[in-house]
Amino acid sequence: MGSLYLYWLTWFSFDTLYNSEVKKMSELEELNVSGNQLSTLPASLGRLTKLAVLRVHSNSLHSLPSFRDAVCLRVSTDCTLNYLLLHKPKTYLFRPAIRVLRQDGLPASDVSK
Repeated sequence: MGSLYLYWLTWFSFDTLYNSEVKKMSELEELNVSGNQLSTLPASLGRLTKLAVLRVHSNSLHSLPSFRDAVCLRVSTDCTLNYLLLHKPKTYLFRPAIRVLRQDGLPASDVSK
């Protein structure tokens, strides 16, 4: 899977995204796993150096892995409709200059401040 750039697995009701599979997606630039039953995301997501866009709304997420090593991540789009205990994104999870967007695509906050 080294040449996979865009991966959309939306509304399939799956509950696991395997760390071993994510590690193989070294070229991944955009991941959309919205509308599933994920309760966690693998830590390896935060180490995908080319990941620029992550969409995870409408899951059962209770926490997020650290994305401080995801050097290209610029937009983490809409984490709503999850069980996250985050009213505002915790800045230690993200690198500076990542925009977190609401479901309608408008900025929810600027986590670089």
